[in-house]
Amino acid sequence: MDASKIALQGLRNDVQRLDVLSQNLVNANTPGYRRLALVARPFADVLSASHATATPLSVSVPQWQPITDERPGALQSTGRALDLALTGPGYFEVKTPDGLAYTRKGNFQIDPRGRLVTEQGYPVLGREGELLLGTGTPHIDASGRISVDGKPVGQLRVVQLDQASAALEELGHGLYGYSGTVEPLGNEAVSLSQGQLEGANTVARREMVELMATMRHFEAQTKLLQGYGEAMSSAIQEIGKF
Repeated sequence: MDASKIALQGLRNDVQRLDVLSQNLVNANTPGYRRLALVARPFADVLSASHATATPLSVSVPQWQPITDERPGALQSTGRALDLALTGPGYFEVKTPDGLAYTRKGNFQIDPRGRLVTEQGYPVLGREGELLLGTGTPHIDASGRISVDGKPVGQLRVVQLDQASAALEELGHGLYGYSGTVEPLGNEAVSLSQGQLEGANTVARREMVELMATMRHFEAQTKLLQGYGEAMSSAIQEIGKF
């Protein structure tokens, strides 16, 4: 393995890391956002991928994979009846034109049809489908049961996503796509707070420090490649003299 291959793989890793850090920074003020982190892929997976693609191990196979940081964000009190924060595990389930999506961003609204929806207008699902709240004042208890003016209207569907079977796909606006195993949480497992929002679990200052360190590492790898290229060019010129 020569220096150019090492530097090239380092550049690929840095670009991947810059993408992840940039996404975390962009969403630092998005309620319910879960930051992404990079972890080293198991060597057996890297080796298998290298054999499958018939490419050199050190150049074409990414050495890192993104995972979602499931640590909760800080709660922010808003006093708004349709602001909901999950203080325990799970995600709200949302129906979008492209299928089901999942979110912890609980700044919901009532649309003209009286449905509980996201800020993009996507219906938030209950255990029996869409939730019709009408124009009354909703009360939502810790397990997600909803009543309007004292009358029960439904219960929020809060689900657990098994990220061992599939990774979350960032869709924007605090929504995630997911193709793995989805399990509804029972009443005892749901912990919900009305009138509050969960903040992003991203610490902007920490992400900025890591972003600057990654950019400096990228610059160092670039200089290494340039130096290697100049050394090779010089060597070729010397050989050509004979």
